[in-house]
Amino acid sequence: MAHGDFIWCDLSAYDPPRAMRFYSDVLNWRWSGADETGTYLANAASAPVASLYQMPERFMAMGMPSFWMSYIAVDNAAASVERARNLGGKIEIGPDELPGRGRYALIRDPLGAGFTILESEPGAKPGVAAGQRAGHGLFVSDLSAIKQFYETLFDWSFGEAENGIAPVFLGGKRLFHCHEIPDPAVRGKEEYWAVLFNQATPLNKIESAGGEVVSDMLLPEGEAVLACDPSGAAFILLKHAEPLTQKSPLSSLGWIGLGLVLISVFTAHLWPWAIFLSLWVFQALRFGETHLLTPVRRADAPILYWLILAVFAALVGVSVLYPFGMT
Repeated sequence: MAHGDFIWCDLSAYDPPRAMRFYSDVLNWRWSGADETGTYLANAASAPVASLYQMPERFMAMGMPSFWMSYIAVDNAAASVERARNLGGKIEIGPDELPGRGRYALIRDPLGAGFTILESEPGAKPGVAAGQRAGHGLFVSDLSAIKQFYETLFDWSFGEAENGIAPVFLGGKRLFHCHEIPDPAVRGKEEYWAVLFNQATPLNKIESAGGEVVSDMLLPEGEAVLACDPSGAAFILLKHAEPLTQKSPLSSLGWIGLGLVLISVFTAHLWPWAIFLSLWVFQALRFGETHLLTPVRRADAPILYWLILAVFAALVGVSVLYPFGMT
């Protein structure tokens, strides 16, 4: 990832188990167990999408709500911190070491919008699949107050604003949009960075899972809603043109599998199982999950997951070696 590119997002949560249940219901996320730092990793469409951790006590003592954080790549965290300070930014944390990931710092721009810089981290690009991180957006009261700060700090360039919305570029690539909304009744009382996710379930899932739909939005990225999780962490959900009725491209494989099983039963041949099990292994590798009496996820039980796939692969070999049965 280049200096100034978005590489990650995470959620600081008051109640991690409750937050994980909410995002599993709303965005179909699957979670890994906590690592040595107490951080949980979320996956969507078999790709890592975000992480979650228990909010530090000092933040809770300050009365901070749960919040989503945007991460931006830098070549040198210490140099970026010094540059941000000289440009009128406020350094909240760091530069410090983030275990296993690199040096980081939490910075607020001159208007108070917070973000995290991270050095020496490959990162993950936004995705287009349901539930994945779609991008980021900056919502401020005065674009002119932060334009030079970000252009100098990250080598970004701001395009011409239209109706208060300015595209922001990095190396000629459009990176995100900055929204100038002077009225706090519309923007909210804070200046903030927002994380955008792709819709994965019906919008009524948000409230049934304990969250809140705050308002509809029309962004350059498309129709969206501003929502909050049960602990008040705000995020933006981009509506899909066909969010939930679109047929899965692999749904027809179910019919193919059923047909192969019936062929094997009525002909006593094993070769259909080679095809059936190969498709099963393909789906397991693609989605990081297989089934044997119960769902077995690669992130949750990697040893069992790979043992099951190895057995399936061995059965494929048997079916090929004995296509017409063992007799």
